[in-house]
Amino acid sequence: MRMSGDLGQVTRAKPVDAPGTVTDSVSIGGGGSGGRKIDPALIREVFHRPELKTIWKMMIPFSYGHDRAVLPMEDGSVCVGTYHQMTCLDAGTGKVRWTREGIDDYFGGVDDSDYHGGRLYIRLHDVDHSNNNHVQVLDALDGNEKWKHPLADYECLRVSDDGDVRMREKNGFVVLDGNDGTEKKKVILKEVGDDTYVELKALKKDYASVVCTPADMYALSPDGEVLWKGGKTFGAAAFVDRGVVCEDKGEFPVLRDSQSGEILWKSPKGKLRIDRLSDRELYGCDIYDLYCLDLSDGHVKWSLKGEQDHYSVIKAIDPDGTPYVARGNRMEALDPETGKPRWSVPLPVEQTERRLSAKQQGDMLYLSDSRRLYIVDVKQGLMVNQYVPEEGSEITSYTLSPDEKLYVQLSQQKHKHDGSSVLHCIDLKPPSAKAGKDQAQDPPGESIVEMDDWVVIGGIRIEREQR
Repeated sequence: MRMSGDLGQVTRAKPVDAPGTVTDSVSIGGGGSGGRKIDPALIREVFHRPELKTIWKMMIPFSYGHDRAVLPMEDGSVCVGTYHQMTCLDAGTGKVRWTREGIDDYFGGVDDSDYHGGRLYIRLHDVDHSNNNHVQVLDALDGNEKWKHPLADYECLRVSDDGDVRMREKNGFVVLDGNDGTEKKKVILKEVGDDTYVELKALKKDYASVVCTPADMYALSPDGEVLWKGGKTFGAAAFVDRGVVCEDKGEFPVLRDSQSGEILWKSPKGKLRIDRLSDRELYGCDIYDLYCLDLSDGHVKWSLKGEQDHYSVIKAIDPDGTPYVARGNRMEALDPETGKPRWSVPLPVEQTERRLSAKQQGDMLYLSDSRRLYIVDVKQGLMVNQYVPEEGSEITSYTLSPDEKLYVQLSQQKHKHDGSSVLHCIDLKPPSAKAGKDQAQDPPGESIVEMDDWVVIGGIRIEREQR
């Protein structure tokens, strides 16, 4: 790893005999008594993590939506959706396994919700914008078509955890069997006209649902009967243990009884936009302030005040309920009960709340600001690696693979006029550790940079513990 050049004015330190010379006196999580000492052995491990390098790459001539173009699969392949074409590649070598041409159709790309049980669910529509939309299901092994069905709205397709396909149809929605496309359930909202746009907000396994029209929100039984009618909502709606949580009239988070629609609690903070939900908490935003509400009764557990140039945004929620919050030039893990930081990692990025995207896989949190991609160990609260694209390139999207590969799409200045990008495949698996002396080597002196309040080691900024 190399020292990053945008961390401020720095001076180069003399070589040290061992990492402990520096790391015995540094901490992660900010200065002051709250800093956590870092084990020198962990710093040594970070030193010896290899630079993230591309193992293969391909040119993507055009991709509709950079965030929906790459789909890794469990059989060791990856599918890339491009203009007129779907290509399946060997994830290890980048060699083409199969290609499916779209002919006069447009492949809109794929994302992780469009693959299940060896099937690819592809949204496509005619290039002449005739609204002749379809969902096409391909066999992921060979690219052959399994079934095809008209699609009323290009963006309405959803694939559930069991592989069923849910999509809008005129004034209702339909559920198709993912294996063969046969209709399993059709729900029509009879209270509205045939041309009324109906958006499916939430769906339970028994097909009970919450749908919205431009004017109202409806809770429907599995048979499509209206259970109750509420105010319109432009935000999130979801089934939780006690009922349906939603934004009443697009303003106030409320919890309603799923059968009667009775309001069980209403947000005491008034207007809040539902940002994220965990199993126990609702996170809402009021312009610059972030609030954590208890889902059981709606009371405010904690809040973080913000300003126009400094506010908090939740970028991801760990499966254990820990929210990861971008604030200022830091990424923080908060205690969901108190809102207090469990760790805080400084990043060479200003206004992370606006510029960072985040994805989590296992114990690693991947963060990108288009210039770089940072990897944070969420158990240690330590930035352990980073990916810096070649000069003249920007990161437009990145996709994580279960087999520890990272797919990064780069937009290059020379290709901006035609919308093309370059897909890089990066292997995240560290090579086998070298035995003997090579394994115990200390980092070279030029990778250590010392300041009064912080140290840069191998390009990683670590704040000193204040004594």
